[in-house]
Amino acid sequence: MDTVLKPVEGDCADGLCVQIMRDAQKEAGEILDRAKAQVDQILSKNSVQIEEMRRQMLDAAHIEAAALERKILSMVNLETRRTILTAREKVLEQVMDGIKARAAGFRSSSEYPQYLKQMIVQGALVLDCDRIDVLAAACDKNILVPSFLDEIKHLLKEKYSKDIILGLELSEDVKDIGVVLRSKDRKSQYDNTFGARLSRAYEDVRMGILKEMFGDNV
Repeated sequence: MDTVLKPVEGDCADGLCVQIMRDAQKEAGEILDRAKAQVDQILSKNSVQIEEMRRQMLDAAHIEAAALERKILSMVNLETRRTILTAREKVLEQVMDGIKARAAGFRSSSEYPQYLKQMIVQGALVLDCDRIDVLAAACDKNILVPSFLDEIKHLLKEKYSKDIILGLELSEDVKDIGVVLRSKDRKSQYDNTFGARLSRAYEDVRMGILKEMFGDNV
């Protein structure tokens, strides 16, 4: 009896899995055809021994076709997993883009000045030097006035015992919410923009989103 490859349950991206199965079906058929052709060449001898040879040859052909089926199915399963992973990553990318868009909208929030203050304090503690320039987007200049920086300086001194002189530099390179802090001698820099913070925590954020969307099947 000819071996027939069974289709894999579930969808395969862009028909690739379907094509793989068709190719496998064709190759398995060719294996059996070659075996039958060899058998036909010796059928004229018409003996018990020849009949046994015929059976053995066909059995061997079926075994070869079955091995091919297992190989192809393995390829299909791998491609299916890749397809699922790609789909998940696309969904994740959309979610991350949504997070960044919402973060950008936060700039107009009444809570944004307090957020900026926290980012500057945190970055200043990381750099831990006496003179620091705060690099910020031009659109944040109305918040980062001298009195605002003086408040941060006072907070650093009173709460953390850090006497730090803060300067302001508006930079076209900073477009994200948050700030970049750089030592006056330019030897040290700490990017505390939202994008940089998200990048530092990306893997944890990524796995959290994937588990929320897909459960334990991540």
